[in-house]
Amino acid sequence: MNIAELIAQHLPDDVLAQIAKSSAGIEDQQQGITASKSVIQTILQGLSNNTAQSQGAGSLLGALDRDHDGSILDDVIGLVTGQVTTANPSTTNGMGILNHILGGRQDQTSNQIGQILGMDSSKILSLLSTFAPLIMGMLGKMRSSGQIDQANIQQVLGSTVESHSNAMPNLGMLGKLLDQNNDGNITDDLLQMGMKFLSRK
Repeated sequence: MNIAELIAQHLPDDVLAQIAKSSAGIEDQQQGITASKSVIQTILQGLSNNTAQSQGAGSLLGALDRDHDGSILDDVIGLVTGQVTTANPSTTNGMGILNHILGGRQDQTSNQIGQILGMDSSKILSLLSTFAPLIMGMLGKMRSSGQIDQANIQQVLGSTVESHSNAMPNLGMLGKLLDQNNDGNITDDLLQMGMKFLSRK
C-alpha cells in the first residue's frame, strides 16, 4: 500500500474536516478539507525535497525506525482530540517533526499558505503540526513492511507529490513555496494561483 492509498484510507474528506475543526477551529467543512489537503501536500513536498540527498534520506529513515511504527494510525481522531496518547512523545511531536521537514521555515510556510487560502496562518501552522506525525506514521508503516528504503524513498515521495498535483493541479503551487528564497514574499503568480485554487469547485 503506497502513501496515497494510506492517505485515502486513514484521512478521507470527512476525517480531514473533523481534524481541521478539532485542531485548528475551522468550522467550514470544505475550507477545512481544502486546508488539510494543502498542508498534507506541503509536508510531502518538504519530505521529498529533503530526501533528494542521500543524507536526508538516511536521516528520515532513521527517524522512522526510531519513532514511527505506524501505530499512530490506529485511531487518528482519538489521537487528534487527545483521547489517545502514545508512549513515545517523539511520535506525536508535530512541531519537532516540522522543524526537520521545513528547516525552521514553519512560520514562513504557514504564512504563505494562509495568504493563498485566505486563512489565518496560526490555523495553518496548527494543521501542519497535526498532520506531520500522521504522514510520518504512514511512512513508518511502509517502512516496517519493507516498502521503502534508502534506494526508493525519494522516488516514493516524489511520485506521491506528483500524483496529488495531477489529481488537484492547484496543489502543485504549494511545492513552489518550499523552493523560494527565504525572503518571505509570495510572487504575484502564486497569489493568482491561490485565487484560482479558492474558486475551484
